[in-house]
Amino acid sequence: METMDDAQLVCLVQRSQTQQGRCSAYEELVERWAARVLAYVRSIVCDGQVAEDLTQEALLRAFNQIASLSQPDRFGAWLFRIARHAAIDWQKSKKRSEVQLSELAESFIASTASTYAETDHHPGLPAEQKQQLREAIDQLPPAQREAVLIYYYDEVTYRQLAEMLGITSAAVNARLTKARTTLRKKLGAKWCSHES
Repeated sequence: METMDDAQLVCLVQRSQTQQGRCSAYEELVERWAARVLAYVRSIVCDGQVAEDLTQEALLRAFNQIASLSQPDRFGAWLFRIARHAAIDWQKSKKRSEVQLSELAESFIASTASTYAETDHHPGLPAEQKQQLREAIDQLPPAQREAVLIYYYDEVTYRQLAEMLGITSAAVNARLTKARTTLRKKLGAKWCSHES
């Protein structure tokens, strides 16, 4: 069997009516390009694990958008653009998350004012407490962690968060309440001892 070039594989993916046919041709494209895309993304984000995740995301985006590729012979350049956008989106999200972690901490402290004395005296959270908060959030069950991070970082309403997660507003409230309770238990003693 003759080896097809990228343009031929792209056309096959675009024309194919069966999901299996699309996957087979696309798998060949992935085999050809995945290592190059990974190296490119790694050069942008400088983190191997993140680069692998972003490469997978870029390949999935490309698969879902391949019907819009009007120049099949430009598949490689098009794929690199998608990967670049995925990496840039991640970097923006990371920067915003780092900035908003202080806001999350402030909001968390304010929402648990009975645990902490004089919350007005928290213009910025010390680095040690930011790290403790990050670690505590990382240890939450996945559903609670997801709700906390989206709610505080993206500053959405309960209703918006419910729509994003495909659950009810009551379920959002339950997840956030459980998460806050867990965080208070984990951090309360540590943080109160720092303030005495």
